[in-house]
Amino acid sequence: MSSKSPGKWIRHLTRSRSASIISVVEEENKILRKENFKQVEGWFDAFQKYNRLITNQVSGNSNFSAEELSKIQKTICDVEGGRFVSDLPEALFDIALLWCPAGDMTRKSVGESSEPSWSWKGWNGAVNFPFDPSSCPDVRRRGQAEVFFKSKITSFELGPESGPERYRILNRAMPLKVGLDSKQHPRIEYPTGGLHLLAPEQPKTQCDTLRFTAQKIDASAFKMEQIYDEDKLPLLCTGLIDSQDRPCGVLMDYKKKIASYQQEGKLHYVLLSVNRRVQSTFSKDPSNISHPSGIPIWKDGQFLKEEEIGDPEDYNNEGEWKMYNVMLIQEFEAKTLDNGTVQEAFARRVAVGRIHEDAWNEAIKDVPHKFSKIVLR
Repeated sequence: MSSKSPGKWIRHLTRSRSASIISVVEEENKILRKENFKQVEGWFDAFQKYNRLITNQVSGNSNFSAEELSKIQKTICDVEGGRFVSDLPEALFDIALLWCPAGDMTRKSVGESSEPSWSWKGWNGAVNFPFDPSSCPDVRRRGQAEVFFKSKITSFELGPESGPERYRILNRAMPLKVGLDSKQHPRIEYPTGGLHLLAPEQPKTQCDTLRFTAQKIDASAFKMEQIYDEDKLPLLCTGLIDSQDRPCGVLMDYKKKIASYQQEGKLHYVLLSVNRRVQSTFSKDPSNISHPSGIPIWKDGQFLKEEEIGDPEDYNNEGEWKMYNVMLIQEFEAKTLDNGTVQEAFARRVAVGRIHEDAWNEAIKDVPHKFSKIVLR
């Protein structure tokens, strides 16, 4: 199924008479340095700036100093607490894990990097964060809601299957600096409930293996269709079609790139999280990382202000938690290496996107084991 018509995918946002876009040039050219992170108001404010830094200055820029990035990360942690794992902040690990390509990307070779596929640092190319609630004006304007992001993962763990080097990412909560008896609410909801404060110990080793348990369905449950803009140019969006030929979701990459992974390893979707969905409006925010609350469109170095990928019209969209954040992974079976050791089965990240809750539930209803152990490298 293929069509270069954007009609069934792209939704135009209403622009008020008073709305006008301020030039993004000044915002994009504003260089962020370590000093800009010394005064932040909580981790969401810190991550919004970190998002800008990674999107505009670091990813896709081989000349950006790794030492400078490390200093910035240390500054954030000194102010807000927490730490970074493969350049993703533990405090907002679920959100940071949803990074997406801002153009063509290639996996770094073993000689280039030891970083895992689940971190943007393990890839060549620029990235963005389309599902970051801290950069969504519609969500921030409705900031009185106690929760605007729900994780579907009970815990993430780094390292081997067992042993002293195994490390659990504990501080996935907001805010980090409150006491256990505080009445201040976290803005993220976790399956376990309650605040998980900082683990006292650092990871004992730098490890590329991320372990968690999640719902998983075969990628064959949905067909793929490249989405085009009005000029019939491909967008970094691949539409997902259910068994009844109804649009039901989107992956944030080109179809051609995603399809290339079908040649090796089995593809599956895993359920990670869900954002609160509020009504999208035309935004005057000049930042290129600012985006509507639905599925944003990245084009010419910024998220579009007047368009987004619309919610699937053939599904029930009542409620604020209908679109699931998913990751498409490529799985490899266990094998015996040349030295006689057995390499356990593992997976690599392929893409991130969204699938409607009803489409997901329909696809998983006949899966005998709905939760699987994921070993992501």
